[in-house]
Amino acid sequence: MDWDETTRHLVSFAENVTFDSLDARARHEVKRHVLDSIACALGACDEPVCALSRSFAANYYPGGPARIWGSDAFSAPDVAGFVNGVMTRALDLSDTCLGRSRGHPSDMIAGLVAVAELTRADGKALIEAISLAYDVYCSFCEHVDVNAKGWDQPVYTVLGCALGAAKIMGLSRDQTGHALSLAITPNMALAQARRGNLSSWKGCAGPNASRNAVFAAMLAREGFTGPAAPFAGSGGLWEAIGRPEWPLPSAPLIVKTHTKSLPVCYHGQAAVLAALDLRPRVNVTEIVEITVEAYGTAVFMMGDDPSRWAPTTRETADHSLPYCIAIALLDGQVTGASFADARLADPAFGVGVESLETVLCEEREIPWRDIAFASVAFALRRYLADRAAGREDLHFHTLA
Repeated sequence: MDWDETTRHLVSFAENVTFDSLDARARHEVKRHVLDSIACALGACDEPVCALSRSFAANYYPGGPARIWGSDAFSAPDVAGFVNGVMTRALDLSDTCLGRSRGHPSDMIAGLVAVAELTRADGKALIEAISLAYDVYCSFCEHVDVNAKGWDQPVYTVLGCALGAAKIMGLSRDQTGHALSLAITPNMALAQARRGNLSSWKGCAGPNASRNAVFAAMLAREGFTGPAAPFAGSGGLWEAIGRPEWPLPSAPLIVKTHTKSLPVCYHGQAAVLAALDLRPRVNVTEIVEITVEAYGTAVFMMGDDPSRWAPTTRETADHSLPYCIAIALLDGQVTGASFADARLADPAFGVGVESLETVLCEEREIPWRDIAFASVAFALRRYLADRAAGREDLHFHTLA
């Protein structure tokens, strides 16, 4: 098949990623992210959207080679990948990749585990496939902001997961090219999924991309073919988003992703942790006003839309900086129960524009003397220095 340049490049890259080529740290990170994903999924089993997903699988796709996590049920690999992926994402505790855009690469793990079950692959095969999928997802996310073009992060998911699935299945070069083409051509996701008042699809979009990727690899395995130029051809991906520079990594990128400790948007973690740290030191009934100074992405994701100031859905609430800070101060903890419908409807936890304010400031405007917590100032200074130097370092410091 006369594939376009990007397809050939990705297929060749996939061939060179092997278990033996991964260092000890990369292997450890893959295992850690798998465990983190399964823990996230099991913690979310009782969430309404998870129950709906399991019911969907039982009603339409009962039986198959892939287990529905936390149950004795089995289903088709693509459906199991979707259901288990929805459970992984439901509490918004799954990992994060930051670049020119952002996303949750662990959306791919449930799909790849399901493919491993289908093929009865061993642990080494799964580890190399997950590392490969993260390399594709995270490098694309790092260099190409599809979100700014109106597309959503599942565009990253479907490409990475399709290559990982093809790797586990042992597909030929041509079959892998078809898997990529069949994954991206029909599955461009709209950024509307993450705009305004958020629906349950916010946490389902990534898992659905994983399902589509697994389905595409299964089709390619059976002999289905896709367009030869899904990236560079007429009507291809580059026409939709512009032709970018997309260098593939020379070292595994899974080591640069981030896991979370709280079930809220990644860009609210520091502010909510600061609120939890502050709570035992103040009388919350005496708080008149709270000002949160944050960087642009945090404001865009968690404070820029009117829905973030009066959330009515769980999916909006865990992306609402005002709501998350209010819950942290009033409850002293933030858990999955913090976003239950009853809590959202409780007037005691109502958040209005008169009670909190999110401010976007330039680096030169940061009020260093007014930052209440030394840990926040330390982390912010190190982040700004690393960003200016074009690096990502891990820092250790003892605060006096």
